[in-house]
Amino acid sequence: MGILDTLFATRTEQPAQRRSNYWQMMEDGSIFRTSSGVTVSPTKALTSAAVFACVRILAETVASLPLIVYERDGRAKRRATNHYLYELLHDRPNPLMTSLEYRETVQAHLALWGNAYSEMVTDNSGRVVELWPWRPDKMGRVTRDESGRRWYYYTFPDNVTRWVPGDYVWHLRGLGGDGLNGYSPIQLMRQSIGLGMAAEEQGARFFGNGTTLSGVLEHPGILGDEAADRLRNSWEAMYS
Repeated sequence: MGILDTLFATRTEQPAQRRSNYWQMMEDGSIFRTSSGVTVSPTKALTSAAVFACVRILAETVASLPLIVYERDGRAKRRATNHYLYELLHDRPNPLMTSLEYRETVQAHLALWGNAYSEMVTDNSGRVVELWPWRPDKMGRVTRDESGRRWYYYTFPDNVTRWVPGDYVWHLRGLGGDGLNGYSPIQLMRQSIGLGMAAEEQGARFFGNGTTLSGVLEHPGILGDEAADRLRNSWEAMYS
């Protein structure tokens, strides 16, 4: 049995398993600390109104654009409706997702992690018949071997981690520096996002307390009316 047979010995069983477990893979493995004290991660950053709006606009806009496979006809072009990739990209990349849903998911991964990974399921002739998006936070390592071939260390929904050859992975990268991985926008902008989330949380707590600070002022001696007024006014000027 060759290396590919070993890696994909249960390949025919994986798609069905993945269809039932994929949407449960919401664990967030990319957590970044910030100076504000707030930890930021791609999924947690989505609770920020600004981040969510940016990711939503990017994902929905890209997903709404037409994705059509063309072929050349002399100097002109025409839709390659008979090409095996046409229906896959234009209509339904896999049995659970439409083309719009798939591209929306992939673009959201790009916007949050800087990388989008999809497994390319092939038939016996080597044609790609399904595209399944992978969670970027489940990707361990991306590397090249001595021959230049790419390998992906990915944890599947059954919690089994395998090295998968790049021949079976469609990897879309954002801005990056090594040609293998894209930079995570959330990691690079973690300080700004963390500051915004900290300010939002502080404001929510303030209004949740009725916009007042609770507590009792004590003085070791006896205060007259004038001294009590000065203390009250200085407290309100500083904290109200």
